[in-house]
Amino acid sequence: MDKFLKLFGRLFDRFYRGVVMISWLGLCLTSSLYSMSVDAIPQRDREDINRLFYQLVMRDQFGYTLFCNKPVSFANYFSAPPDESFPFLCFDYPLQRGWKVWKKYDYLFDSKKFILVENDYLPTLHIRAIVLVNKEAFVNVVNANLPIFRSILGNEATPEQMITDLLSGKDLVKDVLRGNHLLEGIVYGYGVHNPILFRRREEILTYLEGSEMVPLIKPLPNMGFESLEEECEWISQRLEGGAFEGYFLLPVDPVEMVFDADHPETKAILDTYRKERLQLCELINQPNFLELALARFTSSD
Repeated sequence: MDKFLKLFGRLFDRFYRGVVMISWLGLCLTSSLYSMSVDAIPQRDREDINRLFYQLVMRDQFGYTLFCNKPVSFANYFSAPPDESFPFLCFDYPLQRGWKVWKKYDYLFDSKKFILVENDYLPTLHIRAIVLVNKEAFVNVVNANLPIFRSILGNEATPEQMITDLLSGKDLVKDVLRGNHLLEGIVYGYGVHNPILFRRREEILTYLEGSEMVPLIKPLPNMGFESLEEECEWISQRLEGGAFEGYFLLPVDPVEMVFDADHPETKAILDTYRKERLQLCELINQPNFLELALARFTSSD
Protein backbone atom coordinates (compact mmCIF):
# COMPACT_ATOMS: atom_id res chain seq x y z
CA MET A 1 0.00 0.00 0.00
CA ASP A 2 2.85 2.40 0.84
CA LYS A 3 4.40 1.81 -2.59
CA PHE A 4 1.08 2.50 -4.29
CA LEU A 5 0.52 5.68 -2.26
CA LYS A 6 3.97 6.95 -3.21
CA LEU A 7 3.35 6.13 -6.86
CA PHE A 8 -0.08 7.78 -6.78
CA GLY A 9 1.41 10.86 -5.10
CA ARG A 10 3.92 11.23 -7.90
CA LEU A 11 1.32 10.73 -10.59
CA PHE A 12 -1.09 13.22 -9.00
CA ASP A 13 1.73 15.73 -8.48
CA ARG A 14 2.04 16.17 -12.25
CA PHE A 15 -1.10 18.28 -12.27
CA TYR A 16 0.49 20.88 -9.99
CA ARG A 17 3.86 21.26 -11.61
CA GLY A 18 4.81 23.17 -14.72
CA VAL A 19 6.39 21.59 -17.75
CA VAL A 20 9.36 23.27 -19.38
CA MET A 21 11.48 22.69 -22.46
CA ILE A 22 14.82 20.95 -22.98
CA SER A 23 17.39 20.57 -25.72
CA TRP A 24 20.95 19.34 -26.05
CA LEU A 25 24.08 21.20 -27.22
CA GLY A 26 22.68 22.75 -30.38
CA LEU A 27 21.60 19.60 -32.21
CA CYS A 28 21.32 20.54 -35.86
CA LEU A 29 18.45 19.31 -37.98
CA THR A 30 19.96 19.13 -41.42
CA SER A 31 17.96 16.20 -42.76
CA SER A 32 15.23 17.33 -45.13
CA LEU A 33 13.56 13.93 -44.72
CA TYR A 34 13.41 14.43 -40.97
CA SER A 35 11.95 17.93 -41.37
CA MET A 36 9.33 16.59 -43.74
CA SER A 37 8.41 13.96 -41.13
CA VAL A 38 7.81 16.60 -38.46
CA ASP A 39 5.94 18.85 -40.86
CA ALA A 40 3.69 15.95 -41.82
CA ILE A 41 2.20 15.90 -38.32
CA PRO A 42 -0.89 18.12 -37.87
CA GLN A 43 -0.43 21.04 -35.49
CA ARG A 44 -2.75 19.68 -32.77
CA ASP A 45 -1.03 16.31 -32.75
CA ARG A 46 2.38 17.97 -32.75
CA GLU A 47 1.39 19.91 -29.64
CA ASP A 48 0.34 16.70 -27.89
CA ILE A 49 3.66 15.06 -28.77
CA ASN A 50 5.43 18.20 -27.55
CA ARG A 51 3.71 17.94 -24.17
CA LEU A 52 4.53 14.23 -24.02
CA PHE A 53 8.25 14.77 -24.55
CA TYR A 54 8.30 17.78 -22.20
CA GLN A 55 6.79 15.63 -19.49
CA LEU A 56 9.04 12.65 -20.08
CA VAL A 57 12.26 14.64 -20.26
CA MET A 58 11.64 17.18 -17.51
CA ARG A 59 9.67 15.13 -15.01
CA ASP A 60 10.49 11.47 -15.60
CA GLN A 61 14.28 11.41 -16.01
CA PHE A 62 14.11 10.64 -19.75
CA GLY A 63 16.59 13.45 -20.40
CA TYR A 64 19.29 11.49 -18.60
CA THR A 65 18.61 8.51 -20.88
CA LEU A 66 17.95 10.38 -24.13
CA PHE A 67 20.82 12.86 -23.90
CA CYS A 68 23.18 11.19 -21.42
CA ASN A 69 24.06 7.62 -20.40
CA LYS A 70 21.37 6.48 -17.98
CA PRO A 71 20.44 3.06 -19.41
CA VAL A 72 16.70 3.05 -18.71
CA SER A 73 14.02 5.51 -17.62
CA PHE A 74 10.29 4.99 -17.26
CA ALA A 75 7.13 6.97 -16.58
CA ASN A 76 3.94 5.58 -15.05
CA TYR A 77 0.45 6.89 -15.70
CA PHE A 78 -3.16 5.92 -15.11
CA SER A 79 -4.89 4.77 -18.28
CA ALA A 80 -8.19 4.72 -16.34
CA PRO A 81 -9.25 5.31 -12.71
CA PRO A 82 -8.42 2.23 -10.61
CA ASP A 83 -11.86 2.50 -8.98
CA GLU A 84 -14.87 4.83 -8.83
CA SER A 85 -13.53 6.73 -5.82
CA PHE A 86 -10.64 8.19 -7.84
CA PRO A 87 -11.25 11.67 -9.29
CA PHE A 88 -10.89 12.40 -12.99
CA LEU A 89 -7.67 14.29 -12.29
CA CYS A 90 -5.95 10.98 -11.66
CA PHE A 91 -5.69 10.63 -15.43
CA ASP A 92 -2.25 11.83 -16.48
CA TYR A 93 -3.48 13.57 -19.60
CA PRO A 94 -0.14 14.68 -21.16
CA LEU A 95 1.18 11.12 -21.05
CA GLN A 96 -2.07 9.32 -21.80
CA ARG A 97 -3.06 11.57 -24.71
CA GLY A 98 0.51 12.17 -25.90
CA TRP A 99 1.38 8.49 -26.07
CA LYS A 100 -1.75 7.70 -28.02
CA VAL A 101 -0.90 10.41 -30.55
CA TRP A 102 2.79 9.41 -30.68
CA LYS A 103 1.85 5.86 -31.70
CA LYS A 104 0.13 7.27 -34.78
CA TYR A 105 3.43 8.71 -36.05
CA ASP A 106 6.24 6.72 -34.43
CA TYR A 107 6.86 4.91 -37.73
CA LEU A 108 8.22 8.23 -39.03
CA PHE A 109 10.97 8.28 -36.40
CA ASP A 110 12.96 5.07 -36.54
CA SER A 111 15.62 4.89 -33.84
CA LYS A 112 18.78 2.81 -33.95
CA LYS A 113 19.99 3.98 -30.54
CA PHE A 114 16.85 3.89 -28.40
CA ILE A 115 13.81 1.75 -27.65
CA LEU A 116 10.63 3.58 -26.68
CA VAL A 117 7.80 1.24 -25.69
CA GLU A 118 4.80 0.95 -23.38
CA ASN A 119 4.35 -1.88 -20.86
CA ASP A 120 1.66 -2.84 -18.36
CA TYR A 121 2.94 -1.91 -14.90
CA LEU A 122 0.02 -2.66 -12.60
CA PRO A 123 -2.82 -3.80 -14.89
CA THR A 124 -5.33 -4.25 -12.07
CA LEU A 125 -4.92 -0.56 -11.19
CA HIS A 126 -4.81 0.55 -14.84
CA ILE A 127 -1.24 1.82 -14.45
CA ARG A 128 0.95 1.64 -17.54
CA ALA A 129 4.63 2.43 -18.05
CA ILE A 130 6.35 4.24 -20.89
CA VAL A 131 9.91 2.91 -21.07
CA LEU A 132 12.95 4.45 -22.79
CA VAL A 133 16.07 2.32 -23.25
CA ASN A 134 19.43 3.69 -24.34
CA LYS A 135 20.71 0.60 -26.16
CA GLU A 136 24.43 1.35 -25.88
CA ALA A 137 24.24 2.27 -22.20
CA PHE A 138 22.06 -0.78 -21.50
CA VAL A 139 24.50 -3.16 -23.19
CA ASN A 140 27.44 -1.57 -21.38
CA VAL A 141 25.92 -1.79 -17.89
CA VAL A 142 24.76 -5.38 -18.37
CA ASN A 143 28.15 -6.46 -19.71
CA ALA A 144 29.87 -4.72 -16.79
CA ASN A 145 27.73 -6.79 -14.40
CA LEU A 146 27.19 -9.90 -16.49
CA PRO A 147 27.95 -12.39 -13.67
CA ILE A 148 25.15 -10.86 -11.60
CA PHE A 149 22.68 -10.98 -14.48
CA ARG A 150 23.59 -14.57 -15.36
CA SER A 151 23.32 -15.70 -11.74
CA ILE A 152 19.66 -14.66 -11.89
CA LEU A 153 18.67 -15.05 -15.55
CA GLY A 154 20.85 -18.03 -16.49
CA ASN A 155 24.25 -18.56 -18.07
CA GLU A 156 22.97 -17.87 -21.58
CA ALA A 157 21.79 -14.34 -20.77
CA THR A 158 23.32 -11.57 -22.89
CA PRO A 159 22.46 -7.87 -23.21
CA GLU A 160 21.98 -8.33 -26.95
CA GLN A 161 19.30 -10.98 -26.36
CA MET A 162 17.61 -8.69 -23.82
CA ILE A 163 17.49 -5.94 -26.44
CA THR A 164 16.00 -8.41 -28.92
CA ASP A 165 13.38 -9.44 -26.36
CA LEU A 166 12.43 -5.81 -25.76
CA LEU A 167 12.10 -5.16 -29.47
CA SER A 168 9.86 -8.23 -29.80
CA GLY A 169 7.41 -6.76 -27.31
CA LYS A 170 8.45 -8.42 -24.06
CA ASP A 171 7.95 -6.49 -20.84
CA LEU A 172 11.22 -5.10 -19.42
CA VAL A 173 10.49 -5.77 -15.75
CA LYS A 174 8.29 -8.86 -15.86
CA ASP A 175 9.83 -10.78 -18.76
CA VAL A 176 13.37 -9.54 -19.39
CA LEU A 177 14.45 -8.88 -15.78
CA ARG A 178 11.99 -11.35 -14.20
CA GLY A 179 10.86 -8.83 -11.62
CA ASN A 180 14.25 -8.81 -9.88
CA HIS A 181 14.82 -5.56 -7.97
CA LEU A 182 18.60 -5.92 -8.11
CA LEU A 183 18.65 -6.11 -11.91
CA GLU A 184 16.10 -3.30 -12.18
CA GLY A 185 18.21 -1.00 -10.04
CA ILE A 186 21.32 -1.70 -12.11
CA VAL A 187 19.68 -0.92 -15.47
CA TYR A 188 17.97 2.16 -14.01
CA GLY A 189 21.43 3.59 -13.37
CA TYR A 190 21.52 3.31 -9.58
CA GLY A 191 24.84 1.47 -9.45
CA VAL A 192 25.30 -1.98 -7.95
CA HIS A 193 25.80 -1.36 -4.23
CA ASN A 194 22.50 0.47 -3.76
CA PRO A 195 20.32 -2.12 -5.55
CA ILE A 196 22.02 -4.90 -3.57
CA LEU A 197 21.07 -3.20 -0.30
CA PHE A 198 17.57 -2.40 -1.51
CA ARG A 199 16.90 -5.97 -2.68
CA ARG A 200 18.28 -7.44 0.53
CA ARG A 201 16.01 -5.21 2.61
CA GLU A 202 13.00 -6.22 0.46
CA GLU A 203 13.91 -9.89 0.92
CA ILE A 204 14.06 -9.52 4.69
CA LEU A 205 10.87 -7.45 4.94
CA THR A 206 8.99 -9.90 2.72
CA TYR A 207 9.82 -12.68 5.17
CA LEU A 208 9.26 -10.69 8.37
CA GLU A 209 5.93 -9.29 7.22
CA GLY A 210 4.72 -12.66 5.98
CA SER A 211 3.51 -11.47 2.59
CA GLU A 212 2.29 -13.79 -0.17
CA MET A 213 5.76 -13.60 -1.74
CA VAL A 214 7.50 -15.01 1.36
CA PRO A 215 10.54 -17.10 0.30
CA LEU A 216 10.37 -20.87 0.64
CA ILE A 217 13.63 -20.89 2.57
CA LYS A 218 14.03 -18.60 5.57
CA PRO A 219 16.76 -16.02 4.89
CA LEU A 220 19.57 -15.98 7.41
CA PRO A 221 21.20 -12.81 8.72
CA ASN A 222 24.48 -11.96 7.06
CA MET A 223 27.74 -12.13 8.97
CA GLY A 224 27.95 -9.44 11.64
CA PHE A 225 24.23 -9.40 12.42
CA GLU A 226 22.50 -11.40 15.14
CA SER A 227 19.05 -11.21 13.56
CA LEU A 228 17.23 -10.29 10.36
CA GLU A 229 15.64 -7.37 12.20
CA GLU A 230 19.05 -5.97 13.08
CA GLU A 231 20.31 -6.32 9.51
CA CYS A 232 17.18 -4.72 8.08
CA GLU A 233 17.47 -1.79 10.46
CA TRP A 234 21.12 -1.29 9.49
CA ILE A 235 20.25 -1.25 5.79
CA SER A 236 17.39 1.19 6.35
CA GLN A 237 19.73 3.55 8.17
CA ARG A 238 22.22 3.37 5.32
CA LEU A 239 19.56 4.08 2.69
CA GLU A 240 17.84 6.93 4.48
CA GLY A 241 17.63 10.47 3.13
CA GLY A 242 18.75 12.44 0.12
CA ALA A 243 16.62 10.68 -2.53
CA PHE A 244 15.07 13.94 -3.72
CA GLU A 245 18.01 16.31 -3.45
CA GLY A 246 17.05 19.82 -4.60
CA TYR A 247 13.82 18.50 -6.06
CA PHE A 248 12.01 21.82 -6.48
CA LEU A 249 15.03 24.07 -6.98
CA LEU A 250 15.67 23.39 -10.66
CA PRO A 251 13.30 22.89 -13.60
CA VAL A 252 14.76 19.47 -14.44
CA ASP A 253 13.93 16.83 -11.86
CA PRO A 254 16.84 14.90 -10.33
CA VAL A 255 17.28 11.18 -10.76
CA GLU A 256 15.18 9.60 -8.03
CA MET A 257 16.90 6.78 -6.20
CA VAL A 258 17.37 5.41 -2.72
CA PHE A 259 21.07 5.30 -1.94
CA ASP A 260 23.86 4.82 0.56
CA ALA A 261 25.30 8.32 0.53
CA ASP A 262 28.60 7.28 2.12
CA HIS A 263 29.53 4.67 -0.46
CA PRO A 264 32.18 5.66 -3.07
CA GLU A 265 30.09 4.28 -5.96
CA THR A 266 27.12 6.39 -4.89
CA LYS A 267 29.21 9.52 -4.63
CA ALA A 268 30.48 9.06 -8.18
CA ILE A 269 26.97 8.39 -9.52
CA LEU A 270 25.47 11.41 -7.79
CA ASP A 271 28.27 13.64 -9.01
CA THR A 272 27.60 12.54 -12.60
CA TYR A 273 23.85 13.09 -12.32
CA ARG A 274 24.34 16.53 -10.72
CA LYS A 275 26.51 17.66 -13.63
CA GLU A 276 24.10 16.24 -16.19
CA ARG A 277 21.16 17.90 -14.48
CA LEU A 278 22.84 21.29 -14.66
CA GLN A 279 23.61 20.76 -18.33
CA LEU A 280 19.99 19.88 -19.00
CA CYS A 281 18.80 22.93 -17.10
CA GLU A 282 20.98 25.21 -19.23
CA LEU A 283 19.11 24.05 -22.32
CA ILE A 284 15.50 24.45 -21.28
CA ASN A 285 14.94 27.73 -23.10
CA GLN A 286 15.61 26.37 -26.54
CA PRO A 287 12.48 27.09 -28.63
CA ASN A 288 12.71 24.02 -30.87
CA PHE A 289 12.45 21.39 -28.15
CA LEU A 290 10.53 18.75 -30.09
CA GLU A 291 12.87 18.92 -33.07
CA LEU A 292 15.92 18.59 -30.84
CA ALA A 293 14.50 15.69 -28.85
CA LEU A 294 13.41 13.79 -31.94
CA ALA A 295 16.70 14.53 -33.69
CA ARG A 296 18.51 12.94 -30.77
CA PHE A 297 16.08 10.02 -30.74
CA THR A 298 16.65 9.30 -34.45
CA SER A 299 20.38 10.09 -34.55
CA SER A 300 22.76 7.39 -35.70
CA ASP A 301 26.00 8.71 -34.16
